[in-house]
Amino acid sequence: MNQDRWQKTKQIFEDALKLAPNERKRFLDEACRNDDELRREVESLLASDENAQSFLEKPASNEVASLIMKSPENLAVGKSFGHYEIIRQIGAGGMGEVYLAQDKKLDRKVAVKILNEKFAAHESNLQRF
Repeated sequence: MNQDRWQKTKQIFEDALKLAPNERKRFLDEACRNDDELRREVESLLASDENAQSFLEKPASNEVASLIMKSPENLAVGKSFGHYEIIRQIGAGGMGEVYLAQDKKLDRKVAVKILNEKFAAHESNLQRF
């Protein structure tokens, strides 16, 4: 896709995001006119955005936080909690620790970030996370 085409697609996508879902069809009819390929590209971006938002509404950390924070041995290599199996720790810092894990439900590797208790105690930090 050339730069001009990408800019046009991006602009229509961004404008469509500002609208309520029930207003988008009429907007896309006008913005894409008879360019079916452009419309498919924008609709694909919109669908991806909706999927990403619904995926991120309930992060995995919410599902397993209580299990993890009880005792560090829960995070040992090979241990499972929920449908995640710890493979190894891949990082640690001021906010917490990051682990490589296998999501047994979706059969893929994921990163699981565990917030430390001090950081997680503040709602604003959780919102930022």
